[in-house]
Amino acid sequence: MISLKIKLKHFGIPASKLNGANQEIQLPSDATIQQLIDVISNKAGYSESDMLKYATFLVNKSYAKNDTVLNDGDEVLILYTIGGG
Repeated sequence: MISLKIKLKHFGIPASKLNGANQEIQLPSDATIQQLIDVISNKAGYSESDMLKYATFLVNKSYAKNDTVLNDGDEVLILYTIGGG
């Protein structure tokens, strides 16, 4: 199986609970943002994985939906909603 490696950056409260703000993750080829969310959720606790539902994702500095296909070397930025109201 061919795999790809992405650079993951995330900002916000859970970043410290997800092995730091910057990391590399290996995924299967043609993986999507949703598959990345699943991988992160499996490593995180409930509250952190629940927050991913409301996060904004950027791939190479462009807005990405959950069905966006990732490519080897992509940089994925996760921005968490910090407050509301």
